[in-house]
Amino acid sequence: MDQRSRSTQAEAKEAGFDLARLAAVCALLGKGAGGRIADQQGTLPVLRTIESGEKEPAPVLLGKNAELDRRSTAGNSALMLASQGGNSR
Repeated sequence: MDQRSRSTQAEAKEAGFDLARLAAVCALLGKGAGGRIADQQGTLPVLRTIESGEKEPAPVLLGKNAELDRRSTAGNSALMLASQGGNSR
């Protein structure tokens, strides 16, 4: 795990996030999973985490150059959903 991942995990723990979920995302990204690869519905991982209310992985995905303005087939972007939900991170 790199320094940035450790730092992100420390911030997540301080904020009360689910470290097991965050560790799983970090492990997948560390094994080469792409933060910019959409699922079958055209939804990127960062958008999926925000849609489901899971804030833990978002900072890690953002560190992997996640696209905030790319829209899903429903017309939503991660940035739009995060701002509607009052998420500043």
